[in-house]
Amino acid sequence: MSKIIDKDGQPIKSPQELAHDQLFEDLDEIISKAAKDLDIPHILHVCLDYFVGITYNLAPDAENAELIIDKTIERAKNQYSHEKWI
Repeated sequence: MSKIIDKDGQPIKSPQELAHDQLFEDLDEIISKAAKDLDIPHILHVCLDYFVGITYNLAPDAENAELIIDKTIERAKNQYSHEKWI
């Protein structure tokens, strides 16, 4: 895990921010590994299916799960629709 620190050696990012960054790095790594043997559309399908399923399983109820899914997709579409990652 990368550690961003100030001149005194104190973390600039909170532990939660560092964990968030590490999660993204880990997801990138596992997707890159999967792409060696699987087509990207298949990987995307599996990832979306997994995260939608886990959202329903961990949310307090279906209504909350659907709100999380809808708001996340809406935000992501707005954020990423003009970016090209690959």
